[in-house]
Amino acid sequence: SLSTRIIFMIGGRWLRVPSLLFRSMSSQTISSSSPSSSSAMILSSITTRKGDTFHVCRASTNDVPSIVKLLRDDPIGAAREPDALKDDISAVQDAFHAIDKDPNQLLLVLRDASSSSTSLSSPSSSSSTSSPSQTNSNGDIVDVAGTLQLTFIPGLSRGGMLRAQIEAVRVRADERGTGLGSLFVEKALDECRKRGAGMAQLTTDKRREDAHRFYEKLGFVASHEGMKLPLL
Repeated sequence: SLSTRIIFMIGGRWLRVPSLLFRSMSSQTISSSSPSSSSAMILSSITTRKGDTFHVCRASTNDVPSIVKLLRDDPIGAAREPDALKDDISAVQDAFHAIDKDPNQLLLVLRDASSSSTSLSSPSSSSSTSSPSQTNSNGDIVDVAGTLQLTFIPGLSRGGMLRAQIEAVRVRADERGTGLGSLFVEKALDECRKRGAGMAQLTTDKRREDAHRFYEKLGFVASHEGMKLPLL
């Protein structure tokens, strides 16, 4: 029943998980305790099986090239995403600024706590458009270890339930298999709960069989078919 299951979209299929993962809320308004769109802060921290600690942070404009690199880091992404080192990514930067200004959007990155210059901050302490990039001891920019985007969608169905759409989940290749990806998604779901979302949903390409297994291990069960139509 709907009272005992939550629906996700995975790989063109709708999946269900037990509703205990989510707190049912009827409000469509994001909680006022959520960080503002202009804040740069650590939302939480993650420790992997290897013992490495990462901070879950709001993305900054300086992270965009590293995020684009993560989006390209597989055969599907390489065929559709620009090369941040060779191509003009001004349109991607424009998209970042639109996301950053929208209170219903939250773009997250993972930073290595051992080398990150980011520190815990209050929601109003600094702008996400000016927070420093992660650097090593030589001052070289270090790629972020992961990224994902949350979109909070008000709707009239299910008693006005607020939904959270999870998009573009990526973990850097050298950190795959460490448990970081699962912990990252769980932290994202925690953020969805904090903002009052009663349902989370996402899609993943049907060709990404490893990703399907990844989400199934998190408890997702296939239940629906999803469809997309390119408009350009």
